[in-house]
Parts: sequence; C-alpha cells; structure tokens
Amino acid sequence: MIDYASLLYGPVFDVLGVEAVLTLDLTDAEPVALTVYDGTSGVEIGDPALVSTIRPVADVRATELAENSLSVAQLRHATLAFNGKSWTVMNHQYTAAPTGEGQGLVRLILEAA
Repeated sequence: MIDYASLLYGPVFDVLGVEAVLTLDLTDAEPVALTVYDGTSGVEIGDPALVSTIRPVADVRATELAENSLSVAQLRHATLAFNGKSWTVMNHQYTAAPTGEGQGLVRLILEAA
C-alpha cells in the first residue's frame, strides 16, 4: 500500500505548511502543535450544485491529528492560532487520499476568533 500521507502530503506540508497551535475547547486541554496549510484567503465550501460560500480554512493531515490522539469530534470550537491570527474551528470536511480518510486531509472551516 502506498503511504500517501508521507509521499504526497509530507513534501507539500514541509514546503508550504505553517506552524500552528491548536487549543481544544476544554478547560484542562494542553495546546497541540500542528502543521497546517493556510487557506484563510478563502475556498469554496458546499455543494457546487447548490449555494456555496467562500470560507477561510486550514488543512491538516489526518495522520498528524491521529499522531496527537485528536479526533475530528474534538475540533469543533477549538482555537487554531497561526500566522499571527487566532481562528475558531466551526466545522470540518475530509479530503480523502486513495487509501481513505485516515491518510488524507481534514479541512478545518474557520471563523475569526
């Protein structure tokens, strides 16, 4: 099986990724360091056949979330800080690799904090 997380996404995040700090919406949560791809200039979110909207996002590798024992259920209302700005995670979408969601990207849909 091809390791898409390392072979495909690894080099992209090594070159274009930025350091981020994720703080879960829990009282005793420790901040987690992640590498994200900054899409805060906005990308189209929604079904193109219906009404779509442009929203700020950040992409993170699903494998990096798993390495930090994070599930997508924990991400809602978390704070993500990178490039000098803080964002609230409102929702997420998957961009699956050919080997499945666990090897792909998680697109975090953001709102300015």
